[in-house]
Amino acid sequence: MEQTKWTTKGEWRAPTDAIDAVRFTFGASNYKHNELGLDANGVDALKNVIKNRELEGRFELDHAAVATGFGALTGTWGAQFGHRELGTDGSLGGLLAQTNTNTAAIFAFEQIQFTDTLRMQAAGRIENHIVKGLAPTFPADFLPPPNTFSEEPARRTFAPKSASLGLLKDLPWDMVATLNAQYVQRAPAAPELFSRGSDGASGTFVIGNPNLKIETAQTAEVGLKRAKGQLRFETSLYYTRYQDFIFKQVTGNFCTDTFASCGATGPLTQVAYGQRDAIFRGAEVIAQLDITPLGDGMFGVDGQYDIVRATFTDGTNVPRIAPMRAGGGVWWRSAEWYARLGLLHAFTQNDVGLNETPTDGYNLLKAEVSYTHTFSRTDFGPREMTIGLAGDNLLNEQIRNHISFKKAEVLQPGLGVRLFTNVRF
Repeated sequence: MEQTKWTTKGEWRAPTDAIDAVRFTFGASNYKHNELGLDANGVDALKNVIKNRELEGRFELDHAAVATGFGALTGTWGAQFGHRELGTDGSLGGLLAQTNTNTAAIFAFEQIQFTDTLRMQAAGRIENHIVKGLAPTFPADFLPPPNTFSEEPARRTFAPKSASLGLLKDLPWDMVATLNAQYVQRAPAAPELFSRGSDGASGTFVIGNPNLKIETAQTAEVGLKRAKGQLRFETSLYYTRYQDFIFKQVTGNFCTDTFASCGATGPLTQVAYGQRDAIFRGAEVIAQLDITPLGDGMFGVDGQYDIVRATFTDGTNVPRIAPMRAGGGVWWRSAEWYARLGLLHAFTQNDVGLNETPTDGYNLLKAEVSYTHTFSRTDFGPREMTIGLAGDNLLNEQIRNHISFKKAEVLQPGLGVRLFTNVRF
């Protein structure tokens, strides 16, 4: 794997009385990795080369507060652009022929302070999204004959639009209640439109859909948060209705390396992109409680819970949805030291989609201890260094990732211990 990234950013604060700040970011990346596989002689050989080159820029302007009859209005306006060249090649013909994606968007975010404890936030985004590539055409059952698929140059243009509106209310005991509504559109990505080959990393033979439409999500969410005090928590409930939800569907076919090999058996699971209307509803809770001072630090406990239920509008299950999870831990933290022991239980996932199998639950036990040293502030050199020891899957459970297409063949890592260090400059 080879990856080169370059990023620059800048900010001009208070250039005029009407403008609080102007910011920009620009980044470029060049990524390539090789996928190996066994050839006819059982020797490792180069199968796919995946290349991804990206450019992205963003400009933001914070305007000064504007007095209105309802309260002070503050906000940010901006623009964003991006260019992406993504493709694969190799002895297998490649998962994805060369594609080019260009995006340009304008956006705005505004907040109005009605009272000292009540504020409203609104945001909007309009985007132009152009994707160019080779559109594949497969038989309706995704099986040969013919032994090859046809391709023709394609150019898809999308104009997704998004908007959101939220109310935030400060409550007693440092709590904040939120109520949000969102309308979010997403354009199909190049791999979703134009894939047509084997993906060794996921163990799949992927078939794109060049006729995909914009995906639209309408979400309502309520939340309650407390970020200060002895007890800190964040909880949310949401309901999302998708129109033309984009997903990968297991077809029931299997392949080796090429489309001509697809049939009833093979090492690769054949998946095809499709769209259906769907409903997602879920909840998430995280909490942390300080129990008592201990030494020069604080001893406490934490907990978490999350669940998502996703169905198509006919009541059948959306495939590859993560299971319900619940967990907690004990921890101790000082200015320099941090230690935690935590257990996360994932429940059995029986809400499976077409051609999908259930996944057993598991218990994931983790431990960590680390020390952080803060250096004297200088113009150059490191500001902070953390060194620690972390243990993962200490019960050595057999863990299968339900959202992975290779869950039946590949277990998640077993018991492991690693030494790590992070340095901040």
